[in-house]
Amino acid sequence: MAWNPTLAAALLAAASITAVAAWLPIRFEAPPNPLGIVSVATVTGYPAQKEMFWLAFGTGAGALVAWLVASFFARRSPEPREQIRIEVAAAASLCSALLLPSPLREAGIVACGVFCFSRVSKAPHAPEGLVPVPHEESQAQRPRVESLLVGFAIVGFALLRPRIWLSLSNLANGVPDLAFASDDWGFLSELGQHLAWADAVRRGEWPGVDYFSLYGPLVSLGIERAWAIAGRSIATMTLYVELVSAWGAVAAMWLAARHLRHRVLALLVPLLALPIRGRYGLGLTGLLFFSYAITSGRAWPMLASGATAGVALFYSQEFGLALVLTAGAGLAVRRNLGSCIAFVAGLAAVVASVSAWLASGGALGAALHDMVSYPTWVMAGFGKLPFPALLPALPLPLDRLFAGGTILLRLAHATIATYVVALLMILRADRLRPRRLGSDLSRLRDELRDDPRRLGIAMVALYGLIAFRSGMGRSEIINLVQASGSAGILLVVALDRTIEALRHRPSRGLATWRLAALGVFVSVGAFLQYSGWVFVQSAIETASAIGSIASGGAAPRGDPAIARLAAWVESQDLDDDDVLFLPSHAAYYYLTDRRSPIRFVVAQHLVTDEQRRETLERLRANPPRYVIWSPRSLVLDGIAHEQYLGPEIMRWLQDEYALLRVQDQSSILERRPSADGSAR
Repeated sequence: MAWNPTLAAALLAAASITAVAAWLPIRFEAPPNPLGIVSVATVTGYPAQKEMFWLAFGTGAGALVAWLVASFFARRSPEPREQIRIEVAAAASLCSALLLPSPLREAGIVACGVFCFSRVSKAPHAPEGLVPVPHEESQAQRPRVESLLVGFAIVGFALLRPRIWLSLSNLANGVPDLAFASDDWGFLSELGQHLAWADAVRRGEWPGVDYFSLYGPLVSLGIERAWAIAGRSIATMTLYVELVSAWGAVAAMWLAARHLRHRVLALLVPLLALPIRGRYGLGLTGLLFFSYAITSGRAWPMLASGATAGVALFYSQEFGLALVLTAGAGLAVRRNLGSCIAFVAGLAAVVASVSAWLASGGALGAALHDMVSYPTWVMAGFGKLPFPALLPALPLPLDRLFAGGTILLRLAHATIATYVVALLMILRADRLRPRRLGSDLSRLRDELRDDPRRLGIAMVALYGLIAFRSGMGRSEIINLVQASGSAGILLVVALDRTIEALRHRPSRGLATWRLAALGVFVSVGAFLQYSGWVFVQSAIETASAIGSIASGGAAPRGDPAIARLAAWVESQDLDDDDVLFLPSHAAYYYLTDRRSPIRFVVAQHLVTDEQRRETLERLRANPPRYVIWSPRSLVLDGIAHEQYLGPEIMRWLQDEYALLRVQDQSSILERRPSADGSAR
């Protein structure tokens, strides 16, 4: 089995680029904020543009150096033992870059690099010409029983979600919505916004016109359709959301299984990439259909892939766009007119249908404006949390290398590294000779076209790399883990290939070393440390939930204060939009079955100064009778709610409203009477 020197080259490139980056005299200034966005980044003056610079520099320069080194190494053919020594030395160079202080860092990198190049230079010359890359093994002849067993296991693993079973029980027992109420961000804002948006759709309101949503309109429409089937309740919504996420996990595991020689290894994906949310899972579903299409040659899977891309675009535009771009790259490689027509037809059918639905309510332009603008606002700092920077953390302390406080840093950079190195190895950077780059790129395209399984796994890496931008927007653990779903698939595929190499005597030593290195990478990269724990915890909680249901366990109780406030609102003789809940109590609109008098059900969604002006104009044109303000709710990112709302809105509230009563720490404000005794 021929040696692929790309891994050693990538390790040396990562070490050298890290050292160079540490010495670059680059300073970033806080960018202007003409939109008036309020976030941690804008309030603290954090230069968010440096993240894109370092991402582009690290991936671009790193890939370039790795390609040049790999193409040089490919000229020689070291003995198997020398291959191991070279890769160990390359790994040592990266360890030097990450663990040693300067100048020991630079000395270690140089020493390891010199060793690698000297050992390669002493090896005999490789044979002239390029040996064809063997095609990925076809799985068409796999036993049906094995496929069924793995399929059942995949579904079983995906259903290890306690909320699925608790929601089924709550739905069957008719547990009231107020039993789920809790005075926290998760219920009042995170869950509450989806409840309010879906309720708006149920009442015939339109996205972009009547309400603002962070996501595409199909998120809220899906919940509303679930209510139409199983009844309007929080239990129904929770069940729907959990089932969509479970399908995302199924898609991830089944996509991995299609590229594995040992399919049972697909069950490891949740241990390395959990949770996989429905938004990310839609992209993986599209790739799954695409994989079926290019391996079978049938049109319907490609049609389904295009339709999935359309759904993904109107469900979560960031991941939908990542899928469309990835599929476009795959179609460009395939150069098959029938495949292009089928994909575009599926995409166009969904886009046309959703657009027609939005146009029927006069909301097409407004909804598309919000969908297109949202990624732009994220790039400008909306909801921005600083991405964990590697250079200031160097050298990494060995005594805290596996500490919980470093999970975010390790997972973020290990995920990016997985995508870049996977692409370099799948595309065989060592076979792209600088002096024959044009002809070698043409040959590579032909190889990928003729080897659909190799193309399919390359598309998984490309999708993950593009979609990772979402995790960089709001860099907290849950978003970064969601963006590592493709990395989990790639790591399992790498494990599968390494295990397969153990069967061949010439490559057994190298495979043993790579297996150990993969284990260290997964451990240090925090994939198993976070996702593995989440999976085990979900399995335990699922067993506990099923046991509780079987024994007739108690239903949730809810927060009495929320129930009392909702009851007070319902006891008033008010118009449908006569109550404004501030600052982030979106769940009350659902609990009291009322529409928001403004488009934004959460104060933090007031992204720009223009939106604050729009909100103030709506309030002045149709002021609600009551404003209910609760200071108990969680302050997001340590920023006061008043900063999100802006001084003009706060001043208008103070001028127009007076305190009526305080109930359970919530202030109920009533509109002041005018001079003639009527409401202003």
